[in-house]
Amino acid sequence: MKSSLLCLLLTFGTTMGAGAQSLDYLTVRTADGQEHSLPADGLKITFGNGSFTATAPGATLTLPLAGLGSMFFAQQPTSVAVPTAGEATDANIRNGRLTVTAQAGTCIRIYTADGRLSAAHVQTVTGTESHGGRFTAGIHIVKMNGKTFKLLAR
Repeated sequence: MKSSLLCLLLTFGTTMGAGAQSLDYLTVRTADGQEHSLPADGLKITFGNGSFTATAPGATLTLPLAGLGSMFFAQQPTSVAVPTAGEATDANIRNGRLTVTAQAGTCIRIYTADGRLSAAHVQTVTGTESHGGRFTAGIHIVKMNGKTFKLLAR
């Protein structure tokens, strides 16, 4: 009887410990597949005038309700966005080559759509630099400067 009770308590304690997770980010997925992550600590979400607004210390995301796909909490930020012109860090793939505008020393990692690392480079100059290899047509994920970009190679 004592061994059964002890076994039950150990099983319960192990299960309860395994269930506790730290979900530190809210990730919002838009209808077109882009993802935006915000820290959950201090997060405030409001709905008004046909818009969704999420505000966290240092970050605000506003989307039209019609463009909202889904939301979920995660342990790590999982944002995947399409880069826009004029950002401090810019990347694109043209004619199979990755071109990056960034500070010297920036680490750039390129992944396939299924998550395999296909290339890694370090920016050697501040400004625009072209990085090796031929990238096949399709979607590639580029990580640099704490941001993740989804790029389309044609």
